[in-house]
Amino acid sequence: MTRLEELETLETAVLTCQQVAIVLKASPATIHRQAMECPERLGFPVIVMGSRVKIPRQAFIAYLKGDNEKEPVAGTNRLTRSHEQKGQYEDNT
Repeated sequence: MTRLEELETLETAVLTCQQVAIVLKASPATIHRQAMECPERLGFPVIVMGSRVKIPRQAFIAYLKGDNEKEPVAGTNRLTRSHEQKGQYEDNT
């Protein structure tokens, strides 16, 4: 079972930075810090309550599957779907 399949079987509505970090192969502290400082750059929605960060599970799964296409945030590079398979990217900075 893949990490994505594991997330899909969970019954919780929100995920922790630890759970998301495992899937993204990142540090939980990095996810947490980004959510606190500039959450829009993560690419998926987060809920910040004081010093706590929660990630809506369904929205995160949609992000992983590419179901949640949205305009890139200024200052970020984003691969466009039409160019991903060609190995090219569009710089949206």
